[in-house]
Amino acid sequence: MRQIKIIASDLDGTLLPFGVEEIPSEIFDLIRRLKSQGIRFFAASGRQYRQLINLFAEVKNEIGFISENGCLAILEGEVISQEFMNMELGREIIQAILEKDSCEAIISSEEGYFLQPKREEFFEDQVKNSRTRVFRENLLEHSKPYMRISICQEPGFSEEDVAYWKNRFGSRCTVQTNGTPWMDLVPLGVNKASALKKIIERLGIDSTEVVAFGDNENDREMLEFVGNPVAMKNSKVESLGKFVTENVAKSLRKILDGEFE
Repeated sequence: MRQIKIIASDLDGTLLPFGVEEIPSEIFDLIRRLKSQGIRFFAASGRQYRQLINLFAEVKNEIGFISENGCLAILEGEVISQEFMNMELGREIIQAILEKDSCEAIISSEEGYFLQPKREEFFEDQVKNSRTRVFRENLLEHSKPYMRISICQEPGFSEEDVAYWKNRFGSRCTVQTNGTPWMDLVPLGVNKASALKKIIERLGIDSTEVVAFGDNENDREMLEFVGNPVAMKNSKVESLGKFVTENVAKSLRKILDGEFE
Protein backbone atom coordinates (compact mmCIF):
# COMPACT_ATOMS: atom_id res chain seq x y z
CA MET A 1 0.00 0.00 0.00
CA ARG A 2 1.23 3.50 -0.84
CA GLN A 3 1.74 5.96 1.99
CA ILE A 4 -1.52 7.43 3.21
CA LYS A 5 -1.65 11.23 3.00
CA ILE A 6 -5.36 12.03 3.36
CA ILE A 7 -8.21 10.51 5.33
CA ALA A 8 -11.74 11.66 4.54
CA SER A 9 -14.60 10.51 6.73
CA ASP A 10 -18.35 10.86 6.51
CA LEU A 11 -20.00 11.78 9.81
CA ASP A 12 -23.53 10.50 10.42
CA GLY A 13 -23.61 6.72 10.51
CA THR A 14 -19.85 6.57 10.05
CA LEU A 15 -17.72 8.64 12.42
CA LEU A 16 -20.81 9.32 14.53
CA PRO A 17 -23.65 6.91 15.26
CA PHE A 18 -26.96 8.33 14.03
CA GLY A 19 -28.39 10.74 16.57
CA VAL A 20 -25.05 11.48 18.28
CA GLU A 21 -24.11 15.16 18.13
CA GLU A 22 -20.75 15.28 19.90
CA ILE A 23 -17.38 14.17 18.54
CA PRO A 24 -15.62 11.91 21.09
CA SER A 25 -12.42 13.45 22.46
CA GLU A 26 -10.59 10.31 21.30
CA ILE A 27 -11.21 11.37 17.68
CA PHE A 28 -9.53 14.73 18.30
CA ASP A 29 -6.50 12.96 19.79
CA LEU A 30 -6.32 10.64 16.77
CA ILE A 31 -6.58 13.57 14.35
CA ARG A 32 -3.63 15.26 16.06
CA ARG A 33 -1.60 12.05 15.91
CA LEU A 34 -2.42 11.70 12.22
CA LYS A 35 -1.30 15.25 11.56
CA SER A 36 1.99 14.59 13.35
CA GLN A 37 2.57 11.76 10.88
CA GLY A 38 1.81 13.99 7.89
CA ILE A 39 -1.73 12.68 7.31
CA ARG A 40 -4.46 15.27 6.73
CA PHE A 41 -7.96 14.58 8.04
CA PHE A 42 -11.09 15.83 6.24
CA ALA A 43 -14.62 15.78 7.60
CA ALA A 44 -16.82 14.95 4.57
CA SER A 45 -20.50 15.55 5.22
CA GLY A 46 -23.82 16.77 3.93
CA ARG A 47 -23.88 19.17 6.84
CA GLN A 48 -23.13 22.87 6.56
CA TYR A 49 -19.61 24.16 7.07
CA ARG A 50 -20.85 26.21 10.03
CA GLN A 51 -22.16 23.03 11.67
CA LEU A 52 -18.90 21.15 11.04
CA ILE A 53 -16.84 23.98 12.54
CA ASN A 54 -18.92 23.73 15.70
CA LEU A 55 -18.55 19.95 15.88
CA PHE A 56 -14.79 20.02 15.30
CA ALA A 57 -14.11 23.26 17.19
CA GLU A 58 -11.21 21.70 19.12
CA VAL A 59 -9.29 20.90 15.92
CA LYS A 60 -10.97 23.17 13.36
CA ASN A 61 -7.67 24.76 12.35
CA GLU A 62 -5.94 21.41 11.96
CA ILE A 63 -8.29 19.66 9.52
CA GLY A 64 -10.08 20.18 6.20
CA PHE A 65 -13.79 20.17 5.43
CA ILE A 66 -15.98 18.88 2.62
CA SER A 67 -19.47 20.16 3.38
CA GLU A 68 -22.86 20.36 1.68
CA ASN A 69 -22.23 16.93 0.09
CA GLY A 70 -19.32 18.31 -1.91
CA CYS A 71 -20.52 21.84 -2.71
CA LEU A 72 -17.89 23.43 -0.47
CA ALA A 73 -14.33 22.28 0.22
CA ILE A 74 -12.09 24.15 2.66
CA LEU A 75 -8.49 23.49 3.66
CA GLU A 76 -6.81 25.47 6.43
CA GLY A 77 -9.36 28.25 6.04
CA GLU A 78 -8.97 28.50 2.25
CA VAL A 79 -11.89 27.76 -0.05
CA ILE A 80 -10.66 25.11 -2.50
CA SER A 81 -13.96 24.78 -4.34
CA GLN A 82 -17.52 26.06 -4.07
CA GLU A 83 -20.48 25.27 -6.29
CA PHE A 84 -23.85 27.03 -6.44
CA MET A 85 -27.23 25.95 -7.77
CA ASN A 86 -28.53 27.55 -10.94
CA MET A 87 -31.16 29.98 -9.67
CA GLU A 88 -33.71 29.32 -12.42
CA LEU A 89 -33.44 25.56 -11.93
CA GLY A 90 -33.60 26.08 -8.18
CA ARG A 91 -36.91 27.94 -8.41
CA GLU A 92 -38.31 25.15 -10.57
CA ILE A 93 -37.27 22.55 -8.00
CA ILE A 94 -38.63 24.60 -5.10
CA GLN A 95 -41.98 25.03 -6.88
CA ALA A 96 -42.19 21.26 -7.38
CA ILE A 97 -41.50 20.67 -3.67
CA LEU A 98 -44.04 23.25 -2.56
CA GLU A 99 -46.68 21.54 -4.69
CA LYS A 100 -46.21 18.23 -2.84
CA ASP A 101 -48.06 18.28 0.48
CA SER A 102 -45.83 15.59 1.98
CA CYS A 103 -42.57 17.47 1.29
CA GLU A 104 -40.78 20.33 3.00
CA ALA A 105 -38.01 22.35 1.32
CA ILE A 106 -34.80 23.85 2.72
CA ILE A 107 -32.21 25.83 0.82
CA SER A 108 -28.70 25.96 2.22
CA SER A 109 -26.39 28.95 1.87
CA GLU A 110 -23.41 30.36 3.73
CA GLU A 111 -25.85 32.38 5.84
CA GLY A 112 -27.76 29.33 7.07
CA TYR A 113 -30.94 27.44 6.22
CA PHE A 114 -33.98 29.07 4.60
CA LEU A 115 -37.42 27.45 4.95
CA GLN A 116 -40.97 28.05 3.80
CA PRO A 117 -42.57 25.60 6.24
CA LYS A 118 -45.93 23.97 5.62
CA ARG A 119 -45.99 22.73 9.21
CA GLU A 120 -44.93 24.91 12.11
CA GLU A 121 -43.51 21.86 13.90
CA PHE A 122 -41.06 21.36 11.02
CA PHE A 123 -39.75 24.90 11.36
CA GLU A 124 -39.44 24.58 15.12
CA ASP A 125 -37.56 21.27 14.77
CA GLN A 126 -35.03 22.87 12.41
CA VAL A 127 -34.49 25.82 14.74
CA LYS A 128 -33.96 23.42 17.65
CA ASN A 129 -31.80 20.78 15.98
CA SER A 130 -29.93 22.28 13.03
CA ARG A 131 -27.18 24.05 15.00
CA THR A 132 -27.07 26.76 12.38
CA ARG A 133 -29.09 29.88 11.63
CA VAL A 134 -32.60 29.17 10.34
CA PHE A 135 -34.69 31.73 8.48
CA ARG A 136 -38.32 31.76 7.38
CA GLU A 137 -38.75 33.07 3.83
CA ASN A 138 -40.70 32.84 0.58
CA LEU A 139 -38.23 30.52 -1.12
CA LEU A 140 -39.30 31.42 -4.64
CA GLU A 141 -38.18 34.99 -3.94
CA HIS A 142 -34.79 34.06 -2.50
CA SER A 143 -32.24 36.01 -4.56
CA LYS A 144 -28.85 35.22 -3.03
CA PRO A 145 -26.67 32.28 -4.20
CA TYR A 146 -27.13 28.96 -2.44
CA MET A 147 -25.48 25.58 -2.76
CA ARG A 148 -28.10 22.97 -2.03
CA ILE A 149 -31.82 22.26 -1.92
CA SER A 150 -32.98 19.62 0.55
CA ILE A 151 -36.31 17.83 0.56
CA CYS A 152 -37.72 16.33 3.75
CA GLN A 153 -40.48 13.75 3.47
CA GLU A 154 -41.67 11.80 6.47
CA PRO A 155 -41.28 8.92 7.04
CA GLY A 156 -38.96 8.70 4.03
CA PHE A 157 -38.69 8.24 0.27
CA SER A 158 -39.97 5.15 -1.48
CA GLU A 159 -38.23 3.83 -4.59
CA GLU A 160 -41.01 5.46 -6.60
CA ASP A 161 -40.39 8.80 -4.88
CA VAL A 162 -36.68 8.66 -5.61
CA ALA A 163 -37.37 7.75 -9.24
CA TYR A 164 -39.76 10.70 -9.54
CA TRP A 165 -37.19 13.28 -8.44
CA LYS A 166 -34.36 11.71 -10.42
CA ASN A 167 -36.46 11.45 -13.58
CA ARG A 168 -37.63 15.03 -13.26
CA PHE A 169 -34.38 16.75 -12.31
CA GLY A 170 -31.55 14.21 -12.45
CA SER A 171 -30.35 15.33 -15.89
CA ARG A 172 -29.85 18.89 -14.62
CA CYS A 173 -28.60 18.41 -11.07
CA THR A 174 -27.24 15.70 -8.79
CA VAL A 175 -29.94 14.00 -6.71
CA GLN A 176 -28.53 12.41 -3.56
CA THR A 177 -30.31 10.14 -1.10
CA ASN A 178 -28.91 8.98 2.22
CA GLY A 179 -31.46 6.61 3.72
CA THR A 180 -33.14 9.19 5.93
CA PRO A 181 -36.22 11.37 5.33
CA TRP A 182 -33.86 13.72 3.45
CA MET A 183 -32.94 14.05 -0.20
CA ASP A 184 -30.40 16.61 -1.45
CA LEU A 185 -30.23 18.28 -4.86
CA VAL A 186 -26.92 19.94 -5.69
CA PRO A 187 -25.28 21.23 -8.90
CA LEU A 188 -24.83 18.63 -11.62
CA GLY A 189 -21.70 16.53 -11.15
CA VAL A 190 -21.11 17.68 -7.57
CA ASN A 191 -20.51 15.12 -4.81
CA LYS A 192 -17.95 14.40 -2.13
CA ALA A 193 -15.62 12.85 -4.73
CA SER A 194 -15.68 15.93 -6.97
CA ALA A 195 -14.57 18.07 -4.02
CA LEU A 196 -11.93 15.54 -3.00
CA LYS A 197 -10.53 15.51 -6.54
CA LYS A 198 -9.92 19.26 -6.37
CA ILE A 199 -8.29 18.91 -2.98
CA ILE A 200 -5.79 16.27 -4.06
CA GLU A 201 -5.02 18.21 -7.23
CA ARG A 202 -4.21 21.26 -5.10
CA LEU A 203 -1.99 19.17 -2.81
CA GLY A 204 -0.37 17.08 -5.54
CA ILE A 205 -1.62 13.83 -4.02
CA ASP A 206 -2.73 10.70 -5.87
CA SER A 207 -6.08 9.05 -5.13
CA THR A 208 -4.20 5.87 -4.16
CA GLU A 209 -2.86 7.80 -1.17
CA VAL A 210 -6.34 8.55 0.15
CA VAL A 211 -8.52 6.63 2.62
CA ALA A 212 -12.25 7.36 2.77
CA PHE A 213 -14.87 6.13 5.24
CA GLY A 214 -18.56 6.04 4.34
CA ASP A 215 -21.85 4.30 4.97
CA ASN A 216 -24.48 5.55 2.54
CA GLU A 217 -25.40 6.48 -1.01
CA ASN A 218 -24.05 10.02 -0.74
CA ASP A 219 -20.63 8.45 -0.02
CA ARG A 220 -20.70 6.18 -3.09
CA GLU A 221 -18.68 8.37 -5.45
CA MET A 222 -16.09 9.10 -2.78
CA LEU A 223 -15.62 5.43 -1.99
CA GLU A 224 -15.34 4.60 -5.69
CA PHE A 225 -12.78 7.38 -6.23
CA VAL A 226 -10.20 6.73 -3.52
CA GLY A 227 -7.61 3.97 -3.52
CA ASN A 228 -8.53 2.82 -0.02
CA PRO A 229 -12.31 2.85 0.49
CA VAL A 230 -13.53 1.76 3.93
CA ALA A 231 -17.25 0.96 4.19
CA MET A 232 -19.16 0.59 7.40
CA LYS A 233 -20.23 -2.97 8.11
CA ASN A 234 -23.82 -3.80 7.14
CA SER A 235 -24.19 -0.44 5.36
CA LYS A 236 -25.80 0.13 1.96
CA VAL A 237 -22.37 0.61 0.40
CA GLU A 238 -20.52 -2.22 2.15
CA SER A 239 -19.76 -3.86 -1.21
CA LEU A 240 -17.73 -0.81 -2.25
CA GLY A 241 -15.25 -1.19 0.58
CA LYS A 242 -11.78 -2.51 -0.02
CA PHE A 243 -11.95 -2.67 3.75
CA VAL A 244 -14.94 -2.93 6.10
CA THR A 245 -15.11 -1.59 9.64
CA GLU A 246 -17.53 -1.23 12.53
CA ASN A 247 -15.57 1.56 14.18
CA VAL A 248 -13.71 4.43 12.49
CA ALA A 249 -11.58 5.20 15.55
CA LYS A 250 -10.32 1.62 15.61
CA SER A 251 -9.36 1.87 11.93
CA LEU A 252 -7.59 5.19 12.53
CA ARG A 253 -5.53 3.57 15.27
CA LYS A 254 -4.57 0.78 12.85
CA ILE A 255 -3.44 3.35 10.30
CA LEU A 256 -1.31 5.09 12.91
CA ASP A 257 0.20 1.78 14.00
CA GLY A 258 0.94 0.71 10.42
CA GLU A 259 -1.48 -2.21 10.63
CA PHE A 260 -3.93 -1.00 8.00
CA GLU A 261 -3.66 -3.64 5.28
